[in-house]
Amino acid sequence: MKFKADLKDIVDVVNKINKVLNPKDEIGKTFLIGADEDKQKILISATNSDGLIAYAYVSAEVIKEGEAIIEGKLLYNLVRKLPKKSPELLFYTTGKRKSDKSLKLKVSKKIYEFDVFDIDFPTPKTRFQWSFDVDMIDFKLLLESAGWLFGSKMEENTACEGVSFEFKDNTFEVISTDLVKAAFCKVEYDDIEFDKTKIVIPSKVIKLISEQLKNYEEVEIFISDEFIKIKLDNINFISVLIPDKYPDPRKLYNPKKKGHSALFDRLELKKSLDRLILFTDKIRQLVTWDLKLDKPIILTSNNITNKKRSVEELEEYWGGKPLFIGLNCEKLLQICKKSKSKELRLTFRQPEDAVVVQEPDNDNTFYLLTSLRVD
Repeated sequence: MKFKADLKDIVDVVNKINKVLNPKDEIGKTFLIGADEDKQKILISATNSDGLIAYAYVSAEVIKEGEAIIEGKLLYNLVRKLPKKSPELLFYTTGKRKSDKSLKLKVSKKIYEFDVFDIDFPTPKTRFQWSFDVDMIDFKLLLESAGWLFGSKMEENTACEGVSFEFKDNTFEVISTDLVKAAFCKVEYDDIEFDKTKIVIPSKVIKLISEQLKNYEEVEIFISDEFIKIKLDNINFISVLIPDKYPDPRKLYNPKKKGHSALFDRLELKKSLDRLILFTDKIRQLVTWDLKLDKPIILTSNNITNKKRSVEELEEYWGGKPLFIGLNCEKLLQICKKSKSKELRLTFRQPEDAVVVQEPDNDNTFYLLTSLRVD
């Protein structure tokens, strides 16, 4: 293998796919670099044991085709330290036997030598059945609003360790849940009619992609039976799907039951919860809500360890039937911190029903939070 490429092109790709590397496993330490004489492009790819592959093509002057697997972090650290005004980079392999094979990078009079690993690099053999472009603003909204409430170590519901993408009619909806809390966010399109499809993406993939979205302008989604490919500009992320059926977290509450809502100043509610959580125990993190007609709403922290209670009276008054309910303070606080609206609407039904949390005038995004026993 032998090719020439611009430093800035190599740096751009390596910086972006470097996030996929996982030094804890052998294959996750490496980059695959392949050169194609016909296409005059090189492929740079990274992978890890979580079933995620990232790759991109870079224009290059390919002199001889071939491929090499090298230590990814080493290349990442080197190209970031090369002078920005470096001339073309020349990559070439040397050695015919596995034991003495190496990849060399020549920059002017500087030569850097990399070990070449003899390992099987995964390349998914799949044909993606359909794809569509997503507006980046919509995609960011979906993941930021509903791509973060997944569970961990869900022994009986492993699908909840992922995030559900659901396509139906003209709607693309993202759902995450740990069966105690749940997040829903959807966008609707006037010019798209989706085939009904539900897929579950590992949460590690969603987290990694969410952290990088600010670096990209375009997104395209490709789906097959076993894989999803999310293309961000020129970088492709391919992940295996979680094969298990995703539960319907809407069963956490009964929308047919009549409920009553109250509007809260989000920042003030967040501050109250932030103070009260200091006085809850670390197990239940229980805060009770005492809702009495035409009375201020009372929040009380409960600590099962020392039996102590702390109380805050909110400015908001309750206008429905009397209700006494317990909620996990940390989980509600997470929702308050995630939202950017001035107000939040909380809808209460019966103590056994989940509380619905959403921004006023936004029916496309909402959260469910199940109640805790207060006896």
